[in-house]
This record gives sequence, structure tokens and C-alpha cells, in this order.
Amino acid sequence: MKKKNPGVKTAVSSELPTRNLYRQTVVALVGAGVALVVTNAFVFSGATLGLISAMTSLAIYVTVGAIVLSRILAHHPYRVFGWPNTVTLGRTVLAALVAGYTAEISLWTLQPSPQLAWFFAGIATLAVVLDGVDGWLARRFGPRSDFGARFDMESDALLILILSVLALVLDKVGGWVLLIGAMRYLFVGASYLLPWLDGPLPPSMRRKTVCVIQGAALCLLAMPPVADVAATGIAGFAVAAIIASFAVDIVWLFRHRQQVGGPQEGTA
Repeated sequence: MKKKNPGVKTAVSSELPTRNLYRQTVVALVGAGVALVVTNAFVFSGATLGLISAMTSLAIYVTVGAIVLSRILAHHPYRVFGWPNTVTLGRTVLAALVAGYTAEISLWTLQPSPQLAWFFAGIATLAVVLDGVDGWLARRFGPRSDFGARFDMESDALLILILSVLALVLDKVGGWVLLIGAMRYLFVGASYLLPWLDGPLPPSMRRKTVCVIQGAALCLLAMPPVADVAATGIAGFAVAAIIASFAVDIVWLFRHRQQVGGPQEGTA
């Protein structure tokens, strides 16, 4: 009787989980992309420049999707995409929608209608609220992976940056509001010049609290009634909080600058 080649069996069985994960990821990305396109078509069906929103949001989503496909097999050692990553992907869709809205109104000579403004303020608020859901799902039910943690962190950063630009485009406050969304990217850029900034940070409730403050403040700025002194005060508090938080982390990293390397928790 001819013996089976054990090497072939191992190779095939090891490929199946990878194929299943890749297939699930593609299905999730396509499904979320269709939802993005349909929502854009529905919201801007009567708008003159709805194509700008669609192109902007789709470009952002396709870029994120390409990054997801290029990283998930190497950093997500499971055969399922998972509900935590699905929720994070949904938040990315919401962020892309807000980005399209931001690009759209930046070309208008008039402020958007209150109905449209409230709709996207609601979209932004939903995206911020869901920030805690994907992490909870990962901790409670799994799967947990380096990919999921990074996907969550980068989705947060992208949303905060987009909401910062929206606050500026709505003319609620001056250009300094962009510091809320840009601080993390400036920090990451600085770490290439100062490698000790790339050191691991200890878990911090203060950092998580500041993230909540950023999201809440920017959602408030997207709401039609918030303007003038109130908007300046809200944005000013958020900027001061994030600068102070980064300052604390930078001082800590400087004091422990010999310990460079390893994964790093998101700074905020």
C-alpha cells in the first residue's frame, strides 16, 4: 500500500485557515464598501456636488482596505476576520463618510443645511461611541491580535484627524484645531528623528480619558448649535488636554530612553 506524503497534507492543512481568513476579509471589505457607496448615494442624491463626497470617501476606504489586506495574514493568526475587526471596519466606513462630507462642504459657498449637519454629527458620534465596542468584543469574545489592536488605533487616529478638519471647514474655530488630529502623526514622525520616542509606553487611564475628550469635543463641534465662544472653549480644552498628555508621555519616554523597541500603546 502506497503511503501518503505527510508533507503535502501539512502544507494543504496549513493553507486552509489562511485562505479562509483572506476570503472572509475580502467579503467584509466588499460588503462595507457597498454600504459606503449606497449611503453616499442616498445622502447626496439631491446635492449638486455629491460626486466629490463619493470620490473622497471611496478613496480613503480603498486605501484602508488595501492596507488591511496587506497586513492581516501576517498579524492576525486566526482563520476568522472576527466581530471586533468588523466593528472597526464599520467605524472606518463612518469615518470615510464624514471625510466625504468634509470635502463636499469645503467646496460650498454656504453652510450645509441643519438636517445634513445633524446627520453627520450623528455619524461622527456613532463612530466615536463604537470605539469602545470593538475593544470590548475582542476582550470578551476574541479573537485578539496585534492586527486588531493596530487597526483599532489607526482607525481612531484617522477619525480624529477627519473630525478636526471638519471643525475647521465648518469655520467653528481656527486652524489650530488641527492639532487635535495631527498630534499623533507629528509624534510618529518625530520618532524617526528621535528613536527613543518609539519606546513602549505603560498602560494609562489618562491617555484613554484624553482620547474620549478628543472624540466628544470634536463631535460637539460638528453640531450646528455649537459655535463662537462655546466652540472655541471646547476646542481649546481638547487641544490643551492632548498637548499635556503628549508632554507627559514624552517626558516619560525621555527618562526611559534606553528602553527602545517593542510594541507601543497608542499615545494621546
